[in-house]
Amino acid sequence: MSYVEPAEGPQGTRFLAHIEGVAQYVGKDLTVQIDGKRLDDFGPVRVQGDVVELHPKIPYGSIFTPGIYDVRYLIYDPWPTKFVTSKTFATFEITPTPTPGILAGIVVDAETKAPILPWVQITVWKEGKWWQSALTDEQGHYVVRDLEPGEYDVQASHWEYQSQTRTIIIESGKTTTCNFELVKGILPPGPEAFSWALLAACAPLFVVGTVIMGNEATAQR
Repeated sequence: MSYVEPAEGPQGTRFLAHIEGVAQYVGKDLTVQIDGKRLDDFGPVRVQGDVVELHPKIPYGSIFTPGIYDVRYLIYDPWPTKFVTSKTFATFEITPTPTPGILAGIVVDAETKAPILPWVQITVWKEGKWWQSALTDEQGHYVVRDLEPGEYDVQASHWEYQSQTRTIIIESGKTTTCNFELVKGILPPGPEAFSWALLAACAPLFVVGTVIMGNEATAQR
């Protein structure tokens, strides 16, 4: 049975093409197409038995809207080049790629409602793993971009305040707002307190692992 196994992404990725019935074309050149677009030229057909397994690559820049496409092979005589035959042997489905979402909010002092300076760290976790980080600006605002749709834990922390963590849902193409009001509470001595002291000293110039541009600071995983 002929079939294809798509890769996760449609562009610049390879998929498995399992083609039967081409043994009679051994020595002739084989090309694979999707919806009339050439993917790869594989040169002479070489098979063991009556099956050939290929890994066609969808080139970067190829534009395929979501849908189901025919996958064809084309057979040519190598020299002089002459078309021999072609056949649709499978279908290939391209599913929509979710549009990233944005997380934004403001962090203030719970009592004064004023921005907390210098800088509150926003840490985004997904399934227990660090995902992205950001720092608030002078007005207490923060933005975290390019988040895949799904559930995240968001933590706001500052060495002079009690940290807060909330669970949020990022939707495709939308901005999710998550605001914090932090309560005073100095961290006890330890690695986290030391890290915050180092951050306070270095933030005006450089934060390890974080690129600061204007009022927005993000670190990509």
